[in-house]
Amino acid sequence: MNSDKKNISIKDLAKMAGVSTATISRVINDVPGCIVSRPKREKILKIAQKVGYRPNRSARLFSRGNNRCESIGVVISGTSLQNFTWRSTASFSIEYIQGISEALNEINHTMSFVVTPTGNTEDFLRREYLSEKKVDGLIIFGGEKELSMASEFEKNGMPVVSFDVKTAPLFNVPLLLFDPEPGIREAVEAVEARKHKKAGIVHTGDNKGGMPERAMLFERLCTDKGIEIGGKRCISASDETESYLSTKELIEKNPDITCIFYTSDLFAMLGIRALLSMGLRVPDDVSVIGYDDAPYSINSPVPLSTIKLPRKKIGASAVKLLFGIINGETPPSRFVLPCQWIQRESLGNNKSMV
Repeated sequence: MNSDKKNISIKDLAKMAGVSTATISRVINDVPGCIVSRPKREKILKIAQKVGYRPNRSARLFSRGNNRCESIGVVISGTSLQNFTWRSTASFSIEYIQGISEALNEINHTMSFVVTPTGNTEDFLRREYLSEKKVDGLIIFGGEKELSMASEFEKNGMPVVSFDVKTAPLFNVPLLLFDPEPGIREAVEAVEARKHKKAGIVHTGDNKGGMPERAMLFERLCTDKGIEIGGKRCISASDETESYLSTKELIEKNPDITCIFYTSDLFAMLGIRALLSMGLRVPDDVSVIGYDDAPYSINSPVPLSTIKLPRKKIGASAVKLLFGIINGETPPSRFVLPCQWIQRESLGNNKSMV
């Protein structure tokens, strides 16, 4: 049945509706200024939907008299995928892409998706998008080489937006990002409400060996609430194995800690395993908080309380921002969406205070 639907032509549809092919074209392509009565228009659209008719994209664009491709390019940096942070969170990219895809589907647009090679990146992107205009704009996930071409794309009528918090501002590319503070603030309030007085942090180090923003934010908000944290209660880990070992080290040096914040759900899950291996109960002895709300976080050894990043929403927002630029609007330099606190079983009451 589906194969029959795909073979429906404009002539077939015109015959079914009892109108000319020109009328079908005007209605389906929503040609500006065409006069077709509402009952006839509704009849045509109803039949088209019933039989699954979809107009030829090239013909539709021609009929509208514009040079739009009705497609958006989505670019992920192959180089970025090689570092740990991207490897450990690569599955999250699917949620961004799902948000982009759903937003494009609502306006009957398509997506061209590429992962760039680690070498000759610029030449690859020129062949892919500049030798022949295939897209109306680009959403670039990350990569300095990819974003360095933003001005070249824009000169060829293809504006760019990005999620790359470090690189996008260097090339004046509109940036979409998360604000972790609302979610972390709610997390700290939940920690305070459950009478925790001494907390720790296991975090990934930044390029200078310091704590990432989310860890510093958690530390500051805990300090504001009178929760003892900082110094030897904060420890870094470069990967999953170190997260496991760092958790053991943290508890051995600070046996009074009753709550640990991890800067990723993956680290938190390994931390829970480390705590259980030490004979400690989660959350009865030590509560655990993650960050990301990864798809697997609910299937942790103990369902993980965490900070949710609205990845699908930000993917859809990227489409909205990009089309605003395409339609001549001046974009904000930054578009920010708040993170959200998700309470699950890994955060409990401090039993010593009950």
